[in-house]
Amino acid sequence: MIARIGRFAKQSSLLWAAEVGGVGLRLVTIALLGRFYGPEILGTYLSIVALAQLLPRILDLGLPLAIGYFVRVYPDRLASCMRISALHVLISTPFAMGLAALLMLVPFEAGNATEVVDRIWWVLGIYVVAELSCSLARAAFIPRMQFGAYMSVMLVPLVLLAAAVTLHEVAFPGTVLGPATLIELLTASSVIAALLAGGIVLHTVKRGEQLQLDGGDMYRYGSRTYVSGLAKVASQRFDRIFLTMLLGASAFAQYSVALSLREMIIFPANLLALTLRNQQIDLVAHKRDVARARRLLLRVSAIAAGAATAIATLLAPVWGFIVPLIFGDGFSGAAHFITVLAFSCPFLAIVSFAWNHLYAMKRPGRVTILTCVSLVLAAPTFAIAVTLFGRADGAAVAAVIWAAMVAVGSFVWAWRTTPLTPAGGQI
Repeated sequence: MIARIGRFAKQSSLLWAAEVGGVGLRLVTIALLGRFYGPEILGTYLSIVALAQLLPRILDLGLPLAIGYFVRVYPDRLASCMRISALHVLISTPFAMGLAALLMLVPFEAGNATEVVDRIWWVLGIYVVAELSCSLARAAFIPRMQFGAYMSVMLVPLVLLAAAVTLHEVAFPGTVLGPATLIELLTASSVIAALLAGGIVLHTVKRGEQLQLDGGDMYRYGSRTYVSGLAKVASQRFDRIFLTMLLGASAFAQYSVALSLREMIIFPANLLALTLRNQQIDLVAHKRDVARARRLLLRVSAIAAGAATAIATLLAPVWGFIVPLIFGDGFSGAAHFITVLAFSCPFLAIVSFAWNHLYAMKRPGRVTILTCVSLVLAAPTFAIAVTLFGRADGAAVAAVIWAAMVAVGSFVWAWRTTPLTPAGGQI
């Protein structure tokens, strides 16, 4: 027992390092951009990226979750799984370019975002393809416990972007990189990460592996999770997507800074959910112990929600000191937003565990229903809150209310769910 716990801790340490490093580097990068270039340029850059990051999820057709499941259940069919993924990326490339071109139609409010997109929409298309490739590769790394590879692919683009911005500031002090240049640097970093991911996959696949996986099975599983995955991202990013068309660059930067700080509070719960995903699948698919899976859901939800509530409460009085210290005096307004947004973290933690439990139960359709309902609830919740409290303040209040509603519904339904098919049966 002790030896097994030791192996689990050793394998998970790299995953934890990747998640901690990812959250930390995102925060550092935003802090560097804010200090070097100010709220206007940062807000314009982030408003474009907020929409561009949604596009890979539109194109993945649920394959990341399908890959995670099939590679875990059929580990000897990795090569076939990756061939299907590579073909999917190839076919998706022209669609990525088309979706990127559609961003030119978005009525951005932030700075000169519209002009930037008109000029470099094709760069955004390349970024979408690179991010899609990385997401499919990372999905295969986790069930195989290749957490070192997962860490590398996740951190490389963040490290490269932060390094490029810092080197430019050191070499050319006083000069400013515009939003278009920052997006080009981000795209180049993502392409390098995608090439690294492809190399790791090729090295991992066993030579001569002949066992085939039916692509139809993968797409059928993916189709059952696609709408839920897309709706989850859209609903959790609804405030950012909504505010790109309502807030100017400086105000959007303030709100985005608050969201980056919220990630620091929620990431331990997200990390725990990611780490326990395999265990939740194993309890249902291999050990057929649904009661134990439910106890695990209850235990981790209570611990994560309690810890997040305590952190949000303790930090509330000191955000006014922390935010200017990290980002500079120009972002002092973000302290107000994070004070409110932090209290959505306990609910978001519960949602992560509940949805993973439903996936383990082979009930992705229920996650689809929950995410669609949550997306439907998001629109009126944000509209009413923005009317009552103003644009940015209303979005922060609505984020907390929305998270609470989704958490309650998700946990109750997950707790009452039984597996769709007998454990170990065919999908």
